[in-house]
Amino acid sequence: MKNLIIVFLLSGFVIAGCGQKNENQTSSNQNQNNNTTQNSTPNNNTTPSPTGTTPTETSQKSVEETSKKPETTNTENQKRTEDGAIRITFPIGATEVSLNGKISGFGEQITYVFEASKGQKLNTSVMPIPKNGNIRISQIISPSGNADGPFGNNTSYDLNESGDWKIVLSENQMAGDPWQGEYKLTVMIK
Repeated sequence: MKNLIIVFLLSGFVIAGCGQKNENQTSSNQNQNNNTTQNSTPNNNTTPSPTGTTPTETSQKSVEETSKKPETTNTENQKRTEDGAIRITFPIGATEVSLNGKISGFGEQITYVFEASKGQKLNTSVMPIPKNGNIRISQIISPSGNADGPFGNNTSYDLNESGDWKIVLSENQMAGDPWQGEYKLTVMIK
């Protein structure tokens, strides 16, 4: 009787042990299959990098599509160039981007940079929030460094070079009081 009990116990351990080994092998094979599937699937997460304005702003973005052109509104922090300009990137298919920013006061200049091709047209506007603020488009600077301006709150400009163009915003020091506050910059490239 003791021998019979020992045989049953050993048989139970062997059967239970083999079952666990098979489960581990099955689980291991499933993990290998999952890894193979994951590694063979290309990563198609190519979300466009929206642009922002100033480092003190909160992140908020929305994309609107109209019948004529997609427009992007964004207040997310921007990538800055080596010279401190804020890089504007247009999401795929967008021709217009609106950015919210903040100016700290008299004498501050805020520079935005965007890439465009020769023959395109720039339409841009800057509007203070609230409407009684003192801010304007001071200069538009070509990729070769030629500056034009000052302009008012909005302008249309023919881009005669390919490369990185700059838009410089500041207060109008010839008119109005010193001002600090928020603004909305809209940039459209056709």
